[in-house]
Amino acid sequence: MDDASRWACLHPDLVRLIGWRVLAGDLLDYVRFRAVCPLWRSSTVCPLGRGLVDERFHPRLWVLLPEGRALFPGHSELHGYVRFFNLSTGLSVRARLPLFEDHRILDSVDGLVLLLQERDGAIRLLHPFTGDIAELPPLTTLVSDFAAKSKLSSIWDLSDFRKISATSVSVSSDGLITVMIVLSMMCRVAFATTSGGSDRQWSVSSWSLSPMFFFLNKEGIKGPGASLIKRWAYSYNEDTERN
Repeated sequence: MDDASRWACLHPDLVRLIGWRVLAGDLLDYVRFRAVCPLWRSSTVCPLGRGLVDERFHPRLWVLLPEGRALFPGHSELHGYVRFFNLSTGLSVRARLPLFEDHRILDSVDGLVLLLQERDGAIRLLHPFTGDIAELPPLTTLVSDFAAKSKLSSIWDLSDFRKISATSVSVSSDGLITVMIVLSMMCRVAFATTSGGSDRQWSVSSWSLSPMFFFLNKEGIKGPGASLIKRWAYSYNEDTERN
């Protein structure tokens, strides 16, 4: 038996254990690991359908990159493709995301992308590598809740609610996704869940935040990785509102 055959005959439990170790490093390495042979694929958990509800499959080391030359994600010249950059290895990959044809980016966190559909105000959380999508309450509920809690709501335009300076995503043990955002213009925090109950809406804090000048993501990455993307995201929102 040659070396390749020995690797292909590993016990499924051992393959699964190795797979989890690989996944702890990077999601795309885990995808490549599962592609080695049929046994390794069948012995490990498929990320499709679990990309959002299982935090182990969140691509935390990947960040969304602007293309330059005013080619924002969704621009017709990009044909639905966007680039992601790995903060650990420096590797860059392109992914085709058809949703960008009628959605705009609100923010990106832990490799996930928060999207707004302009037509009906639907807000969605997208896993760019598995294609999994989570539906969140629409933008209109965010605006209405803020109006109910702020005496200054009349001074803000609808476009101001699309400017987000930070986002956090968490998942409960039963798969309920909670998204928390910081509204840049109002300095308020808002959160919503993927619950389908009657209380399906965004809730805005009654208190305000002090201005923030840098951000940390879950992995504690600061500076060239996280802050660069945040500055670009805010700049992108500003530019698209002017055009």
